[in-house]
Amino acid sequence: MKHCLPVLLLLLSPGLFAQEPAGLRVTHTLLGEAPPPLRESVIWEETFENGIPEDWVNQENGGVAFWEYRGPDTSPSNDVGTRGSCLPDGTTGAPLESETWSDGFVIFDSNWWDDPEGPCGNLGSGEAPGPHLAVLEMPEIDLSAYDKVGITFTQYAKNYQADMRVELRTGGSDWQTVWSDTLIINEETEKDAGVRINITTLAALQAAVQIRFVFEGQYYFWMLDDVAVVELDANNLFISDPGYGDFDFDAADHPTGFEDMEYGLYPDEFAPQLTCSARAHNYGAETQTGVGLQVTVIRDADGSQLYSGNSPETLTLLTMEQALLETGAYNMPGITGGYSLAYEVYQNEAEESEEDNRDTVRFAITDVTYARDKGPVKGVIVPQEAFADEGYEIGNIYLATAAGTWAYSVSAALAVGSSVGTNIYAALYEFSVDTAINAGLLAVSDWVTITPEMVNGAGQLNLVHLPFDTPVGLDNGHAYLAVVGCLAPADQMLVGTNGVADPFSSWIHFFSNLNWFYLTQVPIVRLNIGVLPGVAAPTDTASATQPWPNPADECIHVTAAETGVPLVLTDLAGNILRQWTASTGVNRLSVANLASGTYLLRTGHTWQRIVVEH
Repeated sequence: MKHCLPVLLLLLSPGLFAQEPAGLRVTHTLLGEAPPPLRESVIWEETFENGIPEDWVNQENGGVAFWEYRGPDTSPSNDVGTRGSCLPDGTTGAPLESETWSDGFVIFDSNWWDDPEGPCGNLGSGEAPGPHLAVLEMPEIDLSAYDKVGITFTQYAKNYQADMRVELRTGGSDWQTVWSDTLIINEETEKDAGVRINITTLAALQAAVQIRFVFEGQYYFWMLDDVAVVELDANNLFISDPGYGDFDFDAADHPTGFEDMEYGLYPDEFAPQLTCSARAHNYGAETQTGVGLQVTVIRDADGSQLYSGNSPETLTLLTMEQALLETGAYNMPGITGGYSLAYEVYQNEAEESEEDNRDTVRFAITDVTYARDKGPVKGVIVPQEAFADEGYEIGNIYLATAAGTWAYSVSAALAVGSSVGTNIYAALYEFSVDTAINAGLLAVSDWVTITPEMVNGAGQLNLVHLPFDTPVGLDNGHAYLAVVGCLAPADQMLVGTNGVADPFSSWIHFFSNLNWFYLTQVPIVRLNIGVLPGVAAPTDTASATQPWPNPADECIHVTAAETGVPLVLTDLAGNILRQWTASTGVNRLSVANLASGTYLLRTGHTWQRIVVEH
C-alpha cells in the first residue's frame, strides 16, 4: 500500500479504524435507480413490524442475554444499533439499513451483554459474559408444494470471536448449517448486506421445515430484518452495483489514489474515460453459463447511442454465486448534457425474470461544475454534542484531469437544521492523503450568510455558491479538496449528503484537531471551474507569498509583490486581531504575544492557516 493513514483516523476498538470521528453521526437514505424488485414468489416472511413473534424461540445458553427487538416505540429505538463498550462515550452504533428498518429489526448485541461500560476489550465485565450461544428460531413452515426454495434476509454484522450462522432441520431431525458468515476479526458487513441461501436440497418438498439464526461466541453484534422464504426460479440472474469508474486507491498506476473516481457531474474539460462494470448474481436454483455484461451509453437529449460494449469473457455461476463483470473503456466526448448508462447481465439459459437483469445510472457533463454527489439531498451529516461548539470544514476530493483549468467557486447544499444568519465560507486545498494533516490551503472565499432559501429538506437541491476573489489555477493530475466551513458552533451549518463515498474521497476537519477524517457518505459540496450564471466573476488583485516560518514562535514574514496588499490576521472564530497594508518586499509580523494555537492570515484574497507555537 503506497499511502500511510493511521494519523488520520480515530481508533475505536482493537484493530479497527473508524471512517468517521467519534460522535459524528451520518443519517441518509440509499439512492440511485435500483433494479425492479424480484418477482419470485414469497412463501413466508417476517419484517418484525410487531416485534419478535410469540411463536419464535428466543433463547441464550446463560438465560440472561437474548435477541432484542428495536422498534419505533422501544427503548432503545430502531435508531440505535449496538450499545457495546467499543464506542465513544455517550454514543451508540448505527442501525442496519433494511427496506423495513423503520418498522423495527432484531439484534443480538454480544458486546453489550459482555462489556457494556468499557473500556473496549474488558471481556466478561457485563451482565451476561460471553461466550454466548444465542438462538432465534422460526416456527415450522410447510414447503411440501415447492421444489426450489431459498431463504433471504438483510443483515448488519460485526465479528470479533463469533460464528454467525443459519441452521435448518426438517421433521425434527438434527440441525444442519446451511450458511455461515465469513467475517474475520474486527470485520463488519455493509449496513444493508443482503443474504440469499439456496435450501432446495434440504427443504424443498418438505412439510415441516424449521430455520434458526445462531450467534455463537463473543463480542460485537448481528442485526437481522426482512427474513423471507421464497420460491426460487431455476434461471434468474440479478444485477447490482453498476458503475462507470475504475477507482482503486492502491493501484500502482494511480499516482494520487483518486484517479478514475465516479462523479455525478463532470466539467466538459474533464470528460471521463468510462470503465463500466456491474455485479451479476445467480439468484436461481440452477447453474448459469455464459454469464456476461452489456453496457450502452445513451445521450439523453436525443436518445442516440454513443457506445455499446460487452464483457470480453463470460463466466459460469453456481447457484447463489456472484461475480464482477467489466466492459472495455470508452472516452466520453466533452459535449454538455445528460447521459444514461444502460446495464444488462445475460446468460445462456432462458431467463425467468428479465426485469432484474437491467439497471440504469446517469451522470451529466456540464460547462463548469464538478460534483461527487448525484443530488438532491438524501441525508445530512450531524456533528453530535461533543463537537457542538467547534468550527469545522467538510467536502470532497476533485482530481484535475486537464491542463489550464481554474477553480472559481464552491457550491454546497445545506440541510434542514442549519441556522439562518450563520456565516459560512468555502476553501480549496491541494490534497494528498500522505500529508492530509498538512493539506495546502490555496484559497478561501468571503463570508456568505445563510438565508432560508439556502436550506434543503429531503429531495431538494438549493445550492449556495461561494466564489473565490481570484481564480485558483489547477494542475493537471493533482487532487484538490473543496470544502465548505463555518467557524463555530458546528451545529449551525449542516451539510446534505447524497451517495456512498469512495474510500478517502470525502473528508471532515474539526478545528480543535489537526487531523482530517474521511467519511462514508458524500457531502454535497461541489467545485466550479468556470463562472456560474448569476455568480459574479472574480477579479484579480495584488497578492503575497505564503507566510514563513510556519509554525512560528516570535514572528512571521510575508513577501508582497507590490504595495497595497491587504493583510488580516484573525482567530478561528473570525475575530480580527491585526489588520494592515503590506509594503513591497518582506513584511514582518510579531506573534510573540499571541497564545499558542491556530490562526488565519489573509494575504490579498488568499487565506493561509498559520500555527503559533511557543
